[in-house]
Amino acid sequence: TILSRRTVHEFDDTPVDDGVIKRAIECAIAAPNRLLTEPWRFIQLGPKTISKVEELQKASKNVGDANEGAFVKFTNIPGWLVVTT
Repeated sequence: TILSRRTVHEFDDTPVDDGVIKRAIECAIAAPNRLLTEPWRFIQLGPKTISKVEELQKASKNVGDANEGAFVKFTNIPGWLVVTT
């Protein structure tokens, strides 16, 4: 069970240990899901991929939007773990 949760808005450049990521994925897999289908996939993005996402964002029509600052802040996260279904 989840005993507590928190939202983090400020990040430093400390990389997340692979053991922490592995444990988070193990907990997610153990969580209840529809008919035990475990529909999610986990993808850890590296620095080159994050840079490419930044380039794509800058090239998109949304540059200059009010959300641009939020995206720049988002790209400063030291590690991205994408969860998809």
